Amino acid sequence: MAKRDKDKPETPKNDGGRGILSRDALDRLMQLNRTTLKAHLTTADQLGRQGGGSAAGGKGGPGGAAVTDLASLCPGCVVETEDGPCYVIERAIPEVDPAQAGLDGEYHRTFLGGGMNVTEESLHRSMRPLAGAPPEKVAYLDIETCGMLGMPCFLAGLLVWRQGRLVLVQVLARDYQEERAMLHRTWTLLDQVSTLVTFNGLSFDVPYIEDRAAATGLGLRALRADHVDLLHESRRRWRSVLPNCRLQTLERFICGRLRRGDIPGDQIPAVYHEFVRTHDARQMQVVLHHNALDLLTLAELTIRVLQGSEVDGL
Repeated sequence: MAKRDKDKPETPKNDGGRGILSRDALDRLMQLNRTTLKAHLTTADQLGRQGGGSAAGGKGGPGGAAVTDLASLCPGCVVETEDGPCYVIERAIPEVDPAQAGLDGEYHRTFLGGGMNVTEESLHRSMRPLAGAPPEKVAYLDIETCGMLGMPCFLAGLLVWRQGRLVLVQVLARDYQEERAMLHRTWTLLDQVSTLVTFNGLSFDVPYIEDRAAATGLGLRALRADHVDLLHESRRRWRSVLPNCRLQTLERFICGRLRRGDIPGDQIPAVYHEFVRTHDARQMQVVLHHNALDLLTLAELTIRVLQGSEVDGL
């Protein structure tokens, strides 16, 4: 199975001869976004350089090499499920990306403060579950896997609304044996929401964790929530005016953020295998950050859709 759509390039397409925006127009589009690129944004390449000297919280790994353990870089807690333990990290938005500290307020205004500038009837039918959904019943999901279909899923990231703010919840299998517990915890969280938002999740994320639940003996699991797939809505709105509809292209031109030094998706499985082998969390921290930024972008794209943001006139 090929890597999911958000991580592979798309061929530029046109629509009725309009074509994609010129480079100058794309640059102007970035400048018009309310979210400004900020120099202090913590990027994945910066994270990867942290802890590279003395391994704080480190211990001896294979061959006596110093390693940096997961708890010292990514503080979380071990959650016991009836299928065993897994590792759960919970963070507020400013802890993930200080430049996005205002996202909570904008999300609140959109869902609860009259900032939804579209009617339910004007939305595509696939997006309508968001129009009447209470924010505490909406969740965003992005998973990381070991690559091909049938391989383990080791990380499920969810973004949820709790007590007036967005909270990132990342459920991690620290080794292959913890996958079933990680899936158990993930499905427990998914069963609590009425609307799930993903990016290509109709084709990838949800079928993948359904299959892995069955494969690991967790049983047959099926999503109960309404499922909103932002990939399809993004293509409807922006495919004719942007180079492609990859998630990071949308992040750049719709959200106004440029991600530098991010780990390519096809390298993530190798990083996880190395983490399981050595227990050195320095590169896993980069994977966790990649997953977190994807989820923030999903939330912001949702805001843009519900505010009726368009780029066709630029």
